[in-house]
This record gives sequence, C-alpha cells and structure tokens, in this order.
Amino acid sequence: ELGDKRVMAQALIPTTWFTDYWLDYRPQAIANLREATAIAAELDDAHLEIEARAASMRSLTPEEQVTEGEAVLEVLESRRDPLRLKEHYFWLMWLYWIRADLERCVEICDRGIELSDQLGTEPVQYPTIKAFALMDLGRFDEAWASLQQEVADEAHRFGAAVQQLGIAVYLERVGAVDAAFEHAKETLKEARSLNRTWMQRWLVDLLEVLAARRGEAPPADFQGEYAPGFSASPIAGAERKLLEGDQEAALELAADIAPKMDGLGMHNAKLQALVLSALALEKLGRLDDAAESAAETLVELDRLGFRSLAWRLHALRARALRAAGDSVGAGREREKAWEIVSSIAATIHDPNHRAAFESDPVAAEILVEEKE
Repeated sequence: ELGDKRVMAQALIPTTWFTDYWLDYRPQAIANLREATAIAAELDDAHLEIEARAASMRSLTPEEQVTEGEAVLEVLESRRDPLRLKEHYFWLMWLYWIRADLERCVEICDRGIELSDQLGTEPVQYPTIKAFALMDLGRFDEAWASLQQEVADEAHRFGAAVQQLGIAVYLERVGAVDAAFEHAKETLKEARSLNRTWMQRWLVDLLEVLAARRGEAPPADFQGEYAPGFSASPIAGAERKLLEGDQEAALELAADIAPKMDGLGMHNAKLQALVLSALALEKLGRLDDAAESAAETLVELDRLGFRSLAWRLHALRARALRAAGDSVGAGREREKAWEIVSSIAATIHDPNHRAAFESDPVAAEILVEEKE
C-alpha cells in the first residue's frame, strides 16, 4: 500500500507542467500537488517531499516563492542533488526577474548555465531569461550576447521560439519599432503552434504596444490567425492609452495595476505601471504630482539598478522642475538622465539599433540638451 501511494504521488507531481499548455488545468494541478505533499508527509519521504515542494512553487505567488524558493535551494545544495538543483535554478530565474531583483536573476542564470554545462544538458530558456534581466539593467550588449547563447538549433524548436521572443523584446527596447513588430508577429505564430500560452500572452501585449507606437490599431488577427482568444493585459492597455493621448484612462488603469502587482510580489510589472502613472500625470498637467510620483519610484528603480526605466523618470523630473522654475534641480535631473541614456546607448553595438534608441524623442532631447 505504501508503495502504491508513493507511485501515486510521483504521478501527481508532474501534472503541474500541464499548466504551461492548459491554464484551465491550474486548479486541478494545485489539488494534485497538495495531495502529493500530504502523501510525502505521511510516508516521511524526504526525497518525495522536496519534489513536491519544488513543484508547488508554481502554485504560489512570487512573494511567497521567495522564502520557499531559497529554502528549497538550500536543501538541494546541501543534498548535492544537481538534477533537481538545475530545475530549481530555472524557477528562481523567472522568480527574480518577476520581482525585479535583476542582479540576482543574472547570478542564478549564470549558475544554472554552469551547472547545465557540468551535467552535459541544454540550458533552454536560461540565456534568454538572463537577457531580459540585462535589458532591464540597461546592459544591451550583454543581453544580445546572451540571446545568441540560447539553445535554438533544429532539435530545440521551443528554445528557438524563446530566443525569437527575446529578440523581439530587445528590438522593442532599443526602439526598432517596425522590426520588433514584424518579428513579434512571426514569433506569435510559432508560440501558438507550440501551444505556449505564456508566450502568446507576452507577444499579444508586445504587439499591442508596438501597434500603438506605429499609430495603428492592434492587429485584427489577434482573434484569428495569430492568437485567438487572447487580449492585451491592463498594463499594455495603459501604455496604449498613454500613446493615444487618453491620459485619464491610462492613469486609471496604471494606478489600479500597481498595487495589485505589488501585492503579488510582481515588482517588475508594478514598476512599469508606476512609470506609466507618472507619465500620465505629467501629460495631464499635474506636474507636482508627476514629479513626486517619479521621485518615489526612482528610489526603488535606483536600488534595483533598473536603468532602462529610470532615465525616463529623471527626464520627467527635469521637465517638471524646469517648469516650476527650479533650474538647479532640473539640471541635476537632466544630468542623471543623460548619464543613463548615454551609457545605455554605448552598450548598443548595432549602429541601426543604436540610432533607433537615440532617436527616441525623449532620449534625443536629453542628448541634444547635454551637447548644448
């Protein structure tokens, strides 16, 4: 009977992976994990328990995953269990990126890649996740180099799709809007073919924003050829509203998103929402509120090294302080914005991509003002 229970628990644990393909299965997967955990406790099986704990991280919020994730990491390292440690590194990579703990994310990615090399296994997704964190840190040369290390040969179709997602994000971040748009559309088709729901959601959001930056409506075939049944998230919707000039709607959406993301420990998304809120406040003419909001957000962005978002808020504060007659404060903020923009630009080695980044209206203004 004990053997049957162990077999049952071992069969229940892998079902959590079905949520990668079938989101509606999530409640059943969580129930299965709870049952597996209970069986492991009943059998006093440490090996089975750590498997269930590691798998159960999928059912926790990012905030809850921090404590549990580090605890499981300590156990796996002490047990010298390299195979499970490699998989656990994978979850920590995503966790720390979601939480905007960017340097820790890069560190865990490097450790996972190194362990994969030692085991002779392929670190699919690891280099691309690392690239996402490096882009947030404003280190685009390292991000591009990491994307080239993705496992993307013919034998790894999913790895190739993940790499293409990373490239689409990279192109969007450097301001190569048209190239990013076409790249994202093609990658979305592949994500649908692979039935990766999280990739489809990400790419729908990316296309929503890119279409708005092109002055277009979202592609009609979101509901047809590319991603039927998917719609853009509120944060992508807020950015679209901001780009379309509907600042009230943008502010309402962003202000609603930020505390929700904070409560879930999804600090990366929260910070994006806070930046959108500050920008919307400025567009509404509420310059004091915008400057104050930007200052509060910059405290966290600077602590995390989130330079790819920070420069826009320094530029916002420079404009607001200049309008308020504080030329000294405006100059200080403009100098900070210039330092970040110029240092990020220096990491973009492709001349066309660098030109796209430097032609961003705000970046261009910062660079011209500093030359003057």
